[in-house]
Amino acid sequence: VVEPEIKAETEDKVEETVEVKPVKVVSPDELKQRTIDFLVELAKKMNIDITVECEINENDLNFNVKGDNVGKLIGYRGETLNAIQILLGGLKRAGEGRYRLYLDVEDYKKGREQTLVDLANRMADKAEEIERNVHLDPMSAYERRIVHSALQNRTLVETESMGEGETRHVVIKFKR
Repeated sequence: VVEPEIKAETEDKVEETVEVKPVKVVSPDELKQRTIDFLVELAKKMNIDITVECEINENDLNFNVKGDNVGKLIGYRGETLNAIQILLGGLKRAGEGRYRLYLDVEDYKKGREQTLVDLANRMADKAEEIERNVHLDPMSAYERRIVHSALQNRTLVETESMGEGETRHVVIKFKR
């Protein structure tokens, strides 16, 4: 049996000086232009011609990409769109964290949201009918949040996310 090494702590206090650098607060217009430039350059590298619209609401910058053959930007079940959304989060610098960037392509997310709400209600009805739990396919955190929100006021079912990573999915649980 190996005994763990015990270290004695001293009560000597070390004072550190932390240099506070001023944070440059960027205007939403500057962040908007940088994001549009990024999206146009990305699309150009994918041989896609796009136009980008942006609507600014308080701390949200909502971008909608339009153009021909933009399906490449959406990808299978929105996977490419989700990846680009993550990249946009990395585009922000210190001081810009107060702005949220949302990306949609040809209103794909808007349509997907309605599809998920419809699916959630159909599956909740099924769970109530068969009086059993219903497991949905794996989804992104964004999509799971839509399902949870859609069913939060239902009295006979509740939702829970289960699984890890790529297998994380929503379970619609029948309340007994």
